[in-house]
Amino acid sequence: MGVYVVHVALLAVMFGSIATTNLGLDGMLSIREGEQERFVRGRGPGGLPYHHDLGFSVACEDFRLKTFV
Repeated sequence: MGVYVVHVALLAVMFGSIATTNLGLDGMLSIREGEQERFVRGRGPGGLPYHHDLGFSVACEDFRLKTFV
């Protein structure tokens, strides 16, 4: 029984990956501290740039970078 569960789970992961590749949005969202952004920039087929409206804003209130040496 466990063998079937593992194989079904692997098939679900593979089909999910295919769906994400074909239907997903791959882009970049750059936000500076204290600003908000609602558009994602990316590259479509043929390397053509596009902007996608998220329908909501993403804000960066505070950014701190800690390094451990």
